[in-house]
Amino acid sequence: MFDSNAMQELAHLKARRYAANGGGGGFKVATSTKAYYSARGYDDMTPFQQATYRAREAFKWACDHARAELAYAPTALALAQCEQRDAARYALATIPF
Repeated sequence: MFDSNAMQELAHLKARRYAANGGGGGFKVATSTKAYYSARGYDDMTPFQQATYRAREAFKWACDHARAELAYAPTALALAQCEQRDAARYALATIPF
């Protein structure tokens, strides 16, 4: 059965979530660091919370970077081995005697 009160409550929750996300800008790409921080309430945090937030973001970036490096490691190893074989082949082919 249709419950108009529940639908109105859902509409209010949707409007509140929309406003909390910056009026629709919560999922847009920020054009600057200042815009990124102000869209997420960075200025409203205490200095300790800001430092914690920055440290967490730096840690997440480091983890993502390490994950990408680890995923590329087998390719880099295969490339290095191929270059080593090519260098050995070239050295044998150009012996000057």
